[in-house]
Amino acid sequence: MINKITIAIQRKGRLFDSSKDLLIKSGINFSTSGDKLLARSSNMNIDILLVRDDDIPSLVSKGVADLGIVGQNVLAEQVASNKKITAKSVLNLGFS
Repeated sequence: MINKITIAIQRKGRLFDSSKDLLIKSGINFSTSGDKLLARSSNMNIDILLVRDDDIPSLVSKGVADLGIVGQNVLAEQVASNKKITAKSVLNLGFS
C-alpha cells in the first residue's frame, strides 16, 4: 500500500498563487480547474485540497490533510478559539 500525502491550500485569495507556485517549484505537477476542491498530482502520490483558509488548521488537526499552507494569523486565531486545533507551524515560507 502506497501512502498518499494530502496538502491543504487556500482555494482563492492572497495565498493561493504563492502556494501553488511553491508546490509546482517543488516538483509537484497538478492543475486546478473550475470549482473542484481536489487536485491530484500527475507525478507524485500527492493530493492538493483547495479549501477556505479558515478550514486548513482544522483539516490538519483532524488528519484530513497531512500539511497545510496558511497564514500565521489564521493559525493563531484558530488555535486561540478552538482548543481541538492541534496544528502547529513547521516552517515559515516567506510569503503572505
